[in-house]
Amino acid sequence: MLAGFVGGGFECTTHIRGDGRRLDLVRGTRHDLYAAADYKALRSVGLGWARDGLRWHLVEALSGARLWDSWRPQLEAAREAGVVVWWDLIHFGLPGWCDVWSPAFPAQAAAFAAAAAQMQLAVTGRPGRFCPVNEISFLAFAAGQVGWFHPFGRERGVEMKEQLVRAAVAMSRAIRQVDPGALLLSAEPLIHVQSPDAAGAAEAAQHSAAQFEALDWIIGRARPDLGGEPGLVDLVGFNHYPHNQRMLDHALIGFGTPQYRPLSDLLQTCAARYPGVPIVLSETGAEGAARGPWLAYIEQEAEIARSRGIPLMGACLYPVTDYPGWDDDRHCPTGLFGLAVEGQRAVDPATERAVRRLQQAFDAPACSPVYSEGR
Repeated sequence: MLAGFVGGGFECTTHIRGDGRRLDLVRGTRHDLYAAADYKALRSVGLGWARDGLRWHLVEALSGARLWDSWRPQLEAAREAGVVVWWDLIHFGLPGWCDVWSPAFPAQAAAFAAAAAQMQLAVTGRPGRFCPVNEISFLAFAAGQVGWFHPFGRERGVEMKEQLVRAAVAMSRAIRQVDPGALLLSAEPLIHVQSPDAAGAAEAAQHSAAQFEALDWIIGRARPDLGGEPGLVDLVGFNHYPHNQRMLDHALIGFGTPQYRPLSDLLQTCAARYPGVPIVLSETGAEGAARGPWLAYIEQEAEIARSRGIPLMGACLYPVTDYPGWDDDRHCPTGLFGLAVEGQRAVDPATERAVRRLQQAFDAPACSPVYSEGR
C-alpha cells in the first residue's frame, strides 16, 4: 500500500484568502516547473511514495472544460521516477465557478474525480491512489465556520462538512467506477482538546471526538443520509503537527509539556475506533530547527504504537519542501528540501538524518513495493 515507511508531501493549497488573492503553492514552491527533479530527489533519499495535489481551478477553469496541462507533468514525472503518489483532488481550494453550498456540488466534484482517475490510468497504466477531499474537518471549519477561506461562511461549519462528505462519497464511487483497483485515502487532522478542570472534561472530549465525524460519515458509521458506506476508505490518514493539541480556551498545549498527550496514545484511540484498518500519518512535520527533534519524536512514538499492535504503515513528511507562507509569503523552512534555486533544492542535513533513522527503524519487506497492484 505504501512504498516504504517514510513519504514526502508537496504543498498544494489553492484556496482564496480573505483579501481575494488565490494561493497556488504548487507554483509558489516551483514544483510545477521542477516536478521531475523533485521526484528524483525523493528517490535519491530513499522515499518511494508521496502526497501531491491537482489544482482543480486550473484543470477546470470553466465548468466541464477540462485541460490537464497543469497536472500531466506531475503525473509523468512521478511515473518516470517510480514514485507512488496519493493525489489530493480537493486539498484547500475550489474553482471560482463552483458553489460548495449548491446541491449540484457533489455531482460536479464526482465528475472531476472520474475524469482525473481516467487521466491517471491513461498516463501511468496503473491503478490510482487518491484522497478525494483533504481535511474535511478543517476545511469545513476554515471555510464554513469562521470565514477564513472562500466562500467565507460563518456558523455554517456543520452544513459545509455535510456537503464535503457528500462530495467525498460521490467522488470515491466515481473513481472506483473508472478505476476499480484504485485505493482511497481519508486524511483528517489528529487533535487533542483538554480541559483545565473536571467541569470541562465532557466538553473537551466532545471536541476531540468531533475529529472523527467526517470519516464516520464517509464509511456509513453515522449519518447514513449522507450516503456513506464501508469500503470507501482503504487507508485511514491522520495529519498531526506539534500545534495540534489545545485547551478548551484555544490556548495551545506546548509540545513537551506535561499536558501534551503522547502521539502513541492518540493513535491507539484511532486504532480502537477503526480496528484492523491500516493507518498512516498522512501529514507531519515541524519548522526550522524543530524539524529533526520532531521527527525523532515521531520515530519514538511510532515504535511505541507498533509495539502495541497499531497498524501504522507510514508517515508523510509534509511539506517535503520549504514553502512561502500562506498569509505573508515568508520563507517557511519546513522541508527536507529547500526552495528551488535554478531547479536545485538544498537538503537540510538534520532532517535528512532524522528521515534516514525512520527508514532504518521501520522499513521492512512487509511494506508494499513501488506500484503494488494489489489492494
